[in-house]
Parts: sequence; structure tokens; C-alpha cells
Amino acid sequence: MDDSPAAVGLPAKPGVPDEDAAWSGRTSGSKMTSVSFEVPRHHGFVALDFLNEGEGATTISVSHPSSGAFYFTESVEPGQPFAWSSERDYPEGMPSGTYTVSFHSSTAEVEVSYSGRASQSGNS
Repeated sequence: MDDSPAAVGLPAKPGVPDEDAAWSGRTSGSKMTSVSFEVPRHHGFVALDFLNEGEGATTISVSHPSSGAFYFTESVEPGQPFAWSSERDYPEGMPSGTYTVSFHSSTAEVEVSYSGRASQSGNS
């Protein structure tokens, strides 16, 4: 199954520096789930794209468990996209390591397509 950003209805982003710095997928099947992604060393500028394909609003949160940092929580309505970039709130970049994206819906099963990329400089 092709789960590239274009295949799941998300725009492709140019300038991804290498394969290790990009990820995408789809999560579904329960009202609460999570996925993780890795930000490689020296790739602290992060951009994330989400598309809520479910029937209920989904709350999306991103955290960095090893530091305890919490980056955002956003409620995304059914059929709506949401894009987030670290550049505005974290102009010096984000720490390398594993991040957790949590998805929760109180009214329906979570069905979200996602993609992300981490770059060595801004404009990710």
C-alpha cells in the first residue's frame, strides 16, 4: 500500500534532505491511538501535516517523552487538514530524538493520515 503524502491526499513537500528525515502513514481503528517519529540529530526543523478522515473531531497532540516537552494539542474536525511547523514557536529548532503523536476522539474511531519531515534548516 502506498502511504506517501500524495497517496493519502496530503501535499508533497519539496526539499526533504534525506529518507531518514521524512515519514508518513495512517492510523485508524480505535478512539485513542499513537504513533512515533524520529527527528535525526541536526534536523530540528519539523513540519507535520494531518488529515482527519474520520467521522468525529480528533484531538492531536505531540510530545517529546525523553525531555517531557509538550509541543501542541489541536482539535481537527472531520474532513479537515491541519498543518504545524516548528519554525514559528521553536525558531532555534527542536531536540533530536523520538516524538509521540497521540490521537483521541470521544465520538468516533480515529482515522487520520499524517506526514512529516525534519530538515536541517527552516522552511521545512
